[in-house]
Amino acid sequence: MLQWSVDPSDYLKSPPSRIEDRVLSRVKPGAIVVLHDGGGDRSHTVAMLADLIAKLQVQGYEFALP
Repeated sequence: MLQWSVDPSDYLKSPPSRIEDRVLSRVKPGAIVVLHDGGGDRSHTVAMLADLIAKLQVQGYEFALP
């Protein structure tokens, strides 16, 4: 069982920049970020994802699947 440590509340359909800001302001080494992919329109989440990943990689973060 995994427990996330960063929930940017993307299910609220905030603008992509707001979702990204929430992640970037809360992420720290070892963080698990939860992003929602069901329950309706997730275009706001998808729209910011490539940019978010690139910014996190520049900061030295790596990605792993559970």
